[in-house]
Amino acid sequence: MAYTKLSKELIYAISNPQPDKALKIMKSLEFFIKFIVRSFSIRLKLCQMDIGSDEGGSEIEAEFESSIESLFSAMGRLLATPELTFVNAQKGCLKYIPTIIDPLSTVFSERRLSELLVELIARVERGRIGIPKLTAIMDIVKSRLFQNSVSRTTLLPIVADNIKHHLPGNDEDLKRRSQEHAKTRSRNKVGKMIGLEAVEGHAIIPISETSKHSEETQKCVELLSEVMDILYSTDIGPTHPDISYMIHILLRDIIYSIGTIGVNDPMAGNMVAILMSLLRQMPPGLFSKFIYTFKADSTKTELFKFVNDALVVFKNLFSQCFFPAVWSEMILLENNILLAALEQFTETVKNDFVDPFEQIPWNNFFQCTVAFLTQESLQLESFSIVKRARVLSEYGDMRLRAAELIRQMWFSLGERKRIQFVPGMVGTFLDMALVPEPTLRRVAIPIFFDMMRCDFAQNSSFQQVEDELINRLVESIESGKGDTGFRDIFHETMVSSCENDHMGLRDSGLRMVDTVTKLLDHLLDYREVIDEVDSGSRMTCIVNLLDFSMEVGRKELYLRYLYKLHDLHVLSQNFTEAGFTLKLHSRQLEWTEDEVPHYLRSPKYPQLLTQVELKEALYKDIIQYFDDEAAKSWECAIDVCDELRQQYAEELFSYSQLPEILKHMANLYEKILKSVRFEPGYFRVGFFGKAFPSFLQDKIFVYRGRRSEKLNDFETRMLERFPHAELLRSLNKPSLEQRNSNAQLLQICNVDPVMNLDGNNKRMSGMKYAEESIRRYYRSNDVNKFIFSRPYHKEPKDPKNEFASLWLDRYTLWTASSFPGNMCWFPVIKESSIQVKPILFGIETLTEANEKLRTLVLAHSSNPNEDLGSLSLKLNGVLDPAVMGGISNYEKAFFSPEYIEKEPEDAGHILTMKKLILAQVPLIGECLRIHREKAPDSLKPLHQKLEERYDAFLNHLDEAYGDLGFNVRDMKDEDLQRDMERLQKKRLALNKKEERQKAHVITRNSDGMRSSNVGLSRSKSSFSSTLSVYSGFGQNKNTTTKSMASIPRSGIGHRRSTQGSFDEGVIGTGRNLFLLGSSMNKLTSIAGEENETSSSRNSSISSLQANPNRFSFALENRKSGQWMNNGNGDARNSGISISSTTETSSRNSMESREELGDDEPPSLIPPPLPSIPPPLPPKQKETTLPPDDHNPPALPPKKPPLNMEGRA
Repeated sequence: MAYTKLSKELIYAISNPQPDKALKIMKSLEFFIKFIVRSFSIRLKLCQMDIGSDEGGSEIEAEFESSIESLFSAMGRLLATPELTFVNAQKGCLKYIPTIIDPLSTVFSERRLSELLVELIARVERGRIGIPKLTAIMDIVKSRLFQNSVSRTTLLPIVADNIKHHLPGNDEDLKRRSQEHAKTRSRNKVGKMIGLEAVEGHAIIPISETSKHSEETQKCVELLSEVMDILYSTDIGPTHPDISYMIHILLRDIIYSIGTIGVNDPMAGNMVAILMSLLRQMPPGLFSKFIYTFKADSTKTELFKFVNDALVVFKNLFSQCFFPAVWSEMILLENNILLAALEQFTETVKNDFVDPFEQIPWNNFFQCTVAFLTQESLQLESFSIVKRARVLSEYGDMRLRAAELIRQMWFSLGERKRIQFVPGMVGTFLDMALVPEPTLRRVAIPIFFDMMRCDFAQNSSFQQVEDELINRLVESIESGKGDTGFRDIFHETMVSSCENDHMGLRDSGLRMVDTVTKLLDHLLDYREVIDEVDSGSRMTCIVNLLDFSMEVGRKELYLRYLYKLHDLHVLSQNFTEAGFTLKLHSRQLEWTEDEVPHYLRSPKYPQLLTQVELKEALYKDIIQYFDDEAAKSWECAIDVCDELRQQYAEELFSYSQLPEILKHMANLYEKILKSVRFEPGYFRVGFFGKAFPSFLQDKIFVYRGRRSEKLNDFETRMLERFPHAELLRSLNKPSLEQRNSNAQLLQICNVDPVMNLDGNNKRMSGMKYAEESIRRYYRSNDVNKFIFSRPYHKEPKDPKNEFASLWLDRYTLWTASSFPGNMCWFPVIKESSIQVKPILFGIETLTEANEKLRTLVLAHSSNPNEDLGSLSLKLNGVLDPAVMGGISNYEKAFFSPEYIEKEPEDAGHILTMKKLILAQVPLIGECLRIHREKAPDSLKPLHQKLEERYDAFLNHLDEAYGDLGFNVRDMKDEDLQRDMERLQKKRLALNKKEERQKAHVITRNSDGMRSSNVGLSRSKSSFSSTLSVYSGFGQNKNTTTKSMASIPRSGIGHRRSTQGSFDEGVIGTGRNLFLLGSSMNKLTSIAGEENETSSSRNSSISSLQANPNRFSFALENRKSGQWMNNGNGDARNSGISISSTTETSSRNSMESREELGDDEPPSLIPPPLPSIPPPLPPKQKETTLPPDDHNPPALPPKKPPLNMEGRA
């Protein structure tokens, strides 16, 4: 028959292959087999009809099967050939073999055909032609053979074996490329560090995507997916044996492979779906049988590894979503399958890792289960009502099942084993307890108390549990977990457990619960406002956390929020408050070389490890903040600088740092005296109503306003912060209804700071003698006491004079800290109130008015340039009170016989008020004197009016208060006079200092400078002219002059200094201009008849012309040798002599000034030069002397000649 002949030829051609011919045969194999099958079928039918042949059908079938087996054997030998020339033929064989399955299966046993296919595929060497091989297996799986349970049982081992070999976890090519990737990363890192483009001959190239799997691996995953899909079908017969086989062979490798790929891997979703399908189809009881296969190893090493790998992979599946978030049904199904698997693992962990105890599997189980119930996809609270109902009806709340597993597993351990999870598992169980499900929380929270008991039994305290619980709570609450429901259940459950304890935990446990509960309140308040644009509420909550942390001794928590507050202040440009905040950290450090504890490490300076280094760095930052233009808190900066100075000078002996810090302090003092600062206002703010956050409700604060901020501006700012708030216009205490309303009610008013004049404070003890700029600062700084008043009228109200019935409720407030501090506002911790009678209010008003007058007088006494505007306004308001009526209202209200008869106990107050009115007389008089002296012509009419009003005021006082025994017009304020004299003396001394500094104007060096010999010869030649000067002042004409330069009427005088520095005094008499002072080594020229001299020079001339006796007295002193001495007993008797050193001249100059007294005009003797040279004077016209034939000009010497005896 044809099939017999064709089979033999086909077998022969394949058994003796030629590369090109074999490939063509493989391509035609399907048609050959179809022809053979068709021929065999016809022969078989003919045999059955007994036509043309006597052979039996069984023999024909046997012969046919033999020929087919021979054909498969020939193809097997072809596939086993190692020669590369047959690779294409081998690929063609694998490609076209699946095409003959359907034709052959009609006339051939499917089981035997499956066996032949298995033998054929097994002949392919592993590692060769992998893709065609897997493609062939894929086609076989898709064929009708794999639908049959019998043939599937035969095919499944070879399918599973090839799948296992090419899974991602066993992908050798990926492992090789991963190693190359690691080398490339190292090479690139080194190249970037050293700035090279190549390292060891390898170009630095971008790292390619190394997670790309080989084609074999990708084909393998597709094959496995196809197998699992077929096994899930219901019309292919029983599949439990097949699933069991797949689990035994592939489960471990599948789990391991998922662990090696990332969530972004293209095949990650397929691998997870395969695992879910495998676990989903797992028959009951199969997992325990599978686990039993690991117990052949008595050490349980393989079981230990498998359980840990599985739990870690499951945890990753819960923590990372491998499917798109919109695939909610798929994700729920996945969680349901994995929860069932976790229940299976529960028994394994409980039975096989307790004795001996293995902590790692237990730890992984707890973490895996907690990750399951905390995953976002199971938080039913975030679902819609419809979706939540559907999930609960189909799956139930899977979180509760997982929580029950944890509870059972935890309490199944003995106490000695549970202690090994303390405190490591505190954070894990806290994540479970923070899930917003009350039932779950009631399951989880008792575990914390059990941990406390275990810790207490082991260490006699539960400090470890408390520390870990607080640290994890802070992190969790800030990340958005937890709510007031957790706080309530935690407090309720833990209090109940502590009260029922009999191990001695009751008191300490209740204290811990109270601490944690308060911390939760503060943390929840902070989280509520953490996203607000305005930082005010955040700052308040942070300060509450700081106070709480300090109260309970949590320094690591304290520092965490301290720097959060610091950053907010810097962001808001509150540099003063930022400096005080850093000061809180610096107070925790000492000036020692000890290492900084971990809980005091600064996130800003992590590299500073010793306390002295960190404290010094913090102090420098604090000084910079206080000195900032936006802060101007120079007094605070001086305190910090002074402490640094003391450390540098006395403790650290770091003298190199002293000049810089001292210069900085001097600069700060200068800023205090010369700069203008506006005082900040202070405001009382009350928050009423339930709509405010809990940390503000029914609380009162004092706010430090911005500089020169008025009440209206501050109210606007507060309303911007609380846009839904309403202002209460009354200072009356809010009613209970207002406090409990669902509104935001703000009560704002001005408060006045009370200056701190504590006698124990050294700084404040001399404050009454301080300058006004200094007093002004301390009136509004370093204060924590404030007052404000609520005026009201007691009935019956006097319609003619409201002062008689005007009472005050005077409130005094004390804040928690002094201003300025680490906040711009502080809560009021104490408040008191008194009633002020109308007469006492009048006394206060008069006292304040007198003090303002006194302040104005002293301000103008200390500064002649003080603005006259405020003085004019104040005088006009006192002498011509057009609005309030002035003192006449007080006289009508309190000095009348009716009032004295009605209030006899106020007699002393009446006398005090009269004295205060009389005390205005000298104050107003001084104010008018100042106004008279300084008023410009435009204010003369006003001044005349004020003088008239003052006379009327004095006349009125004479008439009204003559019975007191005072002569009103002769009254004087001795304290005021003393203060004025003191200020005037200080001003005069300051002016003298400025004049002396101006007298030391440095002139430019002359280009025509002469040598010292030339200058001395000219000085000698002009000796006669010099004598005429002395004769004009009654001096001895025969006095020998050794060093003096004189100037003729129209000439220019030149002088030299032996010390390289110079001073000068100019005296003009008639048409002559004379130069006085120490002799100069630098040649200078001064034009005597030009108006280009400095202002200091003119002032000296005026002073000398007005005081000729002073000049004569100075010359007498010089003649007698009291002015200078050369140190060798040789007194220079000339009018102006040469000193050997500048210091000698300066010292004697100072002695002369002391003899003359401070009140005398400036001496002719120049004072010592300042350390910093004064600015150059205006450039003078230079005039050169006629050349000297005998002494030509010479360059100035490099060093000034000190020996003057060799002069010609």
